[in-house]
Order: sequence, then C-alpha cells, then structure tokens
Amino acid sequence: MSVAITKIDSQAEYCEITNLGSEPVDMTGYNLNAGDRGQDFQFPDGFVLAPGQMVRVYSRAADAGPNDLHYPGNKPLWNNAGDEGVLTDGSGAVTSTNNFGTRDKKPGIVVKRSGRVVGKHDFGKVALGDTKVVEFTIANNGESDLYLTMPLAIDSPDFAVVIQPAAVVPPGGSTTMSVVFKPTGQGKKSASLTFASNAAETPVIQLLGTTGACQHIKAGAYTHKQNKAGVFTSIKFGTPFPEGTKVTVNAMVQTFNGAQTPDVRIKNVSEAGFAICIHEILGKGVKADGVHLPETMGWIAVGQCPGNHA
Repeated sequence: MSVAITKIDSQAEYCEITNLGSEPVDMTGYNLNAGDRGQDFQFPDGFVLAPGQMVRVYSRAADAGPNDLHYPGNKPLWNNAGDEGVLTDGSGAVTSTNNFGTRDKKPGIVVKRSGRVVGKHDFGKVALGDTKVVEFTIANNGESDLYLTMPLAIDSPDFAVVIQPAAVVPPGGSTTMSVVFKPTGQGKKSASLTFASNAAETPVIQLLGTTGACQHIKAGAYTHKQNKAGVFTSIKFGTPFPEGTKVTVNAMVQTFNGAQTPDVRIKNVSEAGFAICIHEILGKGVKADGVHLPETMGWIAVGQCPGNHA
C-alpha cells in the first residue's frame, strides 16, 4: 500500500501518516493502533489523503491543529521508552508499521537481478534506435516497513526507470521495477541508480551499456504484374527503420520470363519503404515497350542507424 506511518513523535504525542503513492487514497475504515489494546483511532468516513499529503494524528485533542486529526481522549498514548504504531485498512489488513525505542525494528533493503544481489549491471551492446529493458527486485529483509523515496530516477539521457516499484515494502516482501537502456549516441554509457529509503543501507547500482554496431536488415520479394514493365510499385516495410536511418536497397530479378532482358529500377528509398519496377534492358533491335510477362524480384534493405553514417 502507498499509505504509511512515516513518523511517530512520542514526546509531542503524534503520528504522521503519509500517502507515498501517486493516487489519492480514501481512508474510510482505516485504523491506527498506538501499540496496545484499546489505543485505536478510526479514520473518519470520506477522509481522503492526496498523493504526497501527510496528516498528523494527535493523542490529545488539545494539541491538534485545525488540519490535524486526533484520538477522542486527552491522554498520552505513545510510550517514550519504545512503542509500535500499526495502520490497518478497512479489511483489517496491516498496511504499515512503525517502531521505535525498545520496540525498534529496522527495515532492510537488498536489490537483486535474477535472484542475485546486484551492485552493477551491464546491458551489453544496444544499437542506436533500439532499447533493452531489465527488471530489478527490491526486497525488504528487515523487520519493519521499508519506505522507498519515490520516484526513483536516473540522471542520464541513456537510462530511465520505466516501471516504478511500490513505495512501501512490508517485512519479508519485495517489489519489482524496470530500467531501460536507450543509447542516445556512440560509445560506452554509464549511470548510477540510487535506492534511497528509511533503511540504514543505501544500495547503488552502477548501470553500464555500449552502443553496438547499428545495422538493420530487411528482405522480401515482389512479383510485378504482366505488361507493367516501367511502372513503379510502392513497397512498404512491415516495420519502418528508425527515423534518420540511412537505407540502401538492392534488388535482383529472380526469374527470366519475358523476351526482353529484365532489369530492376529503384527509387524513393526512405525509412518506410521504396518504389520498384521492371526495366527492360535495351539492345540492338530491342525496344522497351512495357509488354513483359510477370517477373519476381528479390530485394534486401540495409539500414545504417543515425550517428553511424560516414
């Protein structure tokens, strides 16, 4: 859940509840327990906590301000020597805990890739215009809720977090996130991904990647219609080459059905496709009259990605 107990001040007798997520949360039916039986605060019906919003719940009504919530009584509830706050939702499921003092329980954090703890990940070679996505798992190996500082971000044009993890990870639980490598230029790339949280440890993953040789190849065949020699036909690639790709198309006649020697002409080459036609080769006593039996032409298109052009 995105709603968490982010602070307990036993001296000032209040507890802070924060929505760490990106969506508003209706707190109707939520309950805050201050560590012992009968120390329960029921959130009022219709109370909504906006994304990033925090609300304080005071033990004593006299201490609460106009924007705060408070228990019905006026007696202290939090034990200065140590206590535990427990937040449950309308179904009674625990959504967050917070401990301090003699009841202090710490969260833990480990980051894994394919089941192994990771401190560095190399995406390998990725061509310009291509991407590669990997998934990381963030596990809480501690005894209290782990609160991640959200959103996770990477200060690099070549790497980005495309799927954010959950903001709160319970003890023994885990969450996943995805990072994409999309190189913006040639050479080796690197960046750091820092996992800030309320845990004592702050894991940092070094992200590495290299812009690989960028060449895309497409191939196909086209059979022109009878008596249509000299008439161009548009061929569209099933998937266009990346924008800015330098495309070269080569074609060859695969058959020899007409009386005249067939050749191939190509024009209007782009990332999206090209135009092709049969061209009758002229010779002594031979005219190009456009009358020709169907011929099949095989073609291959090679794309050199942006930034690789000589």
